[in-house]
Amino acid sequence: MGFNLAVFDLDDTLYAERDYVISGFRAVSNALFSGPIKQQTVFERFCELFLQDPKRVFDRFVADETAGDGLGEHFLAHAIEVYRDHIPDIRLFAEVDGVLGSLRAAGLRLAIITDGRSDGQKRKIGALGLEHKVDRVVYTDLLAPGRAYWKPHPFAFR
Repeated sequence: MGFNLAVFDLDDTLYAERDYVISGFRAVSNALFSGPIKQQTVFERFCELFLQDPKRVFDRFVADETAGDGLGEHFLAHAIEVYRDHIPDIRLFAEVDGVLGSLRAAGLRLAIITDGRSDGQKRKIGALGLEHKVDRVVYTDLLAPGRAYWKPHPFAFR
């Protein structure tokens, strides 16, 4: 029995997820701080914190900056909202278009199965123009609550 479908993951398979993170940091610094110098300084601090440890960057920023800037929970909530809702500035890996084109020319249907918050994953798909390059995108977050069908669960693949 032959298969006529190629299935891809999204993050760190078709584009560099680090680029999404950097794009989000830029969106937050531009949205929540005034002036290009302050925005750049904050953006660079987000990147430094991320390189030290990719977890809870905004929490750690608030902990570092609270004494001087009076930042707190309101900032944290707003930063997370801006990050999650931003339109990503991301690009496909250089070889992706060629691979997808070759697979399509060989008669395969193309699909993406992606975990993560569906609204953010949809913005990534849109920013990358993938909705026009594949036959189907499966957002596992929409299949059931609580990450029940996130990969490697077979339901999304069916």
